[in-house]
Amino acid sequence: MDTKERFLKLPHPTHDSQVPLETALASRRSCRAFDRRIVPLQALSQLLWAGQGIDTQTRKRPAPSAKQHYPLTLHAVAHHVSKLSIDVYRYNPGNHSLSPTGLGDLRSTLQGYVLEDQPWLGEAPLMIAVSADIDGMDAAFAEQPPLGRGARYAYIEAGAVAQNIQLQACALEMGSVLAGAFDDGAVAEALMLPGGHLPVGLVCLGYPHG
Repeated sequence: MDTKERFLKLPHPTHDSQVPLETALASRRSCRAFDRRIVPLQALSQLLWAGQGIDTQTRKRPAPSAKQHYPLTLHAVAHHVSKLSIDVYRYNPGNHSLSPTGLGDLRSTLQGYVLEDQPWLGEAPLMIAVSADIDGMDAAFAEQPPLGRGARYAYIEAGAVAQNIQLQACALEMGSVLAGAFDDGAVAEALMLPGGHLPVGLVCLGYPHG
């Protein structure tokens, strides 16, 4: 894909999976070994929709948001994804599309910012970085004590989004693991997040090895 292109429209997500929710819940496990199978663009579309997509009829999202502020942003760190160049892509829920950032392959960089040895960050064919407008949420809920109530709501929402992504991965017979132990400032700088925004989770995704 030409990185000068502003938007890449994603395939329409399907809403008729044959995998029951209970099956996805029972099969969810942290996967830390991925094979080199390429992740289809359709699968990435499903994963991003599960996290922050907007239903075309109801205009609702799969995860709740305090006062519908929707402070989260998803970035797809794509390495082995069909039809995509190796790059970081910002997800646009409004038109279900991707915007390339031109940051290139950040897997090794992000792996270097984790607080413990987590080699799967450098090996996963796909990573979805979840970030939040913490300052914006704190300002929006400044009237609710104690200080930092807005940040709490953002973290709750991020947990719901990460769980949605991981359950969708199970329905696609993919593996996933959520990483939260990293240098917030360094990851924010690597992803070129706006001021006041912090990364809250890195979801590594791919097909389980072995």
